[in-house]
Amino acid sequence: AGLALAACGSTASAGGSTAKASPSPGLRVRNGAQGELVQMNGTSLILNATTGDVTVVYNASTTFQKTSTGTFQDITPTRCIVATGARDPGGGITAATVRLSDKVNGACAFGQGPGGGFGGARTPLPGASPRPNPGNLAFTGGEVARVSGTTVTVQLPGGAAQTLVVPTTVRVSKSSLARASDLALHQCLSATGPKDASGQVTARAISIVPAGPTGCFTGGGGFGGFGGFGRGAGGGGGAPGD
Repeated sequence: AGLALAACGSTASAGGSTAKASPSPGLRVRNGAQGELVQMNGTSLILNATTGDVTVVYNASTTFQKTSTGTFQDITPTRCIVATGARDPGGGITAATVRLSDKVNGACAFGQGPGGGFGGARTPLPGASPRPNPGNLAFTGGEVARVSGTTVTVQLPGGAAQTLVVPTTVRVSKSSLARASDLALHQCLSATGPKDASGQVTARAISIVPAGPTGCFTGGGGFGGFGGFGRGAGGGGGAPGD
């Protein structure tokens, strides 16, 4: 028994000496960068991210948007809406978060990932295992067609209608188109685009977002208190990990 205990102790010690802490996956951005804008030099920006300073460059094709805090009263017909929440047995959704944006070229344009779609569950790719859906989580987006009390009717891109119950205390954010001239030091930015070998990001889109209680990062990968809501321009739903 003594020898067994000694062996176990030796194994634990060895494991402890070689184990390394893994970085938080929620704070890693595969394509793009997030952080506080600490330096501007023409079209080159320096963001102070969780892993250190990151250079982000933009050009004439880069799109800009700005996110601010909204209220239930901001949900009005013809605005674009993206909501997450829980689906009830009747097919309606009770919203937990809402993001509003203006139309782009007269329409609500949202990114849809493979197998995705507004108002429906994602279909796993061939050969992939279905993902669990705790709490019957749901996602929908489209144009606000009607508001009656706390019930919002959303016109989906395909033409169907989705009923959305929005509590007056729901967390609402508003996105609007912005310009490079709206950038300022100490803003929280989320930039999406490819990284080169040196880690420099060439931004396809840059979002200006509000700081959270602890600054630009809330600790779980969420940004500005809005949980990293879609990052595409025009209120889009950027793919997670962008």
